[in-house]
Amino acid sequence: MPDSDDTLYTTEEVAEKLKITPKTVREYIQRGELEAIDMGQGYRIYKRDLDAFLESRRRRRTERDK
Repeated sequence: MPDSDDTLYTTEEVAEKLKITPKTVREYIQRGELEAIDMGQGYRIYKRDLDAFLESRRRRRTERDK
């Protein structure tokens, strides 16, 4: 079953998908680059917010290369 936009990921799951550390994911969240929900025992990230974050990174690189 494909992911829906309402799917919530932990920082660890996002880190695994992006092949980065959970600490880096938390840094993106703290800098406001990646939207997340603070659940008290960790952050949760909607799939749609992860997708938006990735798209913003793609555009930034494309604009920089011009």
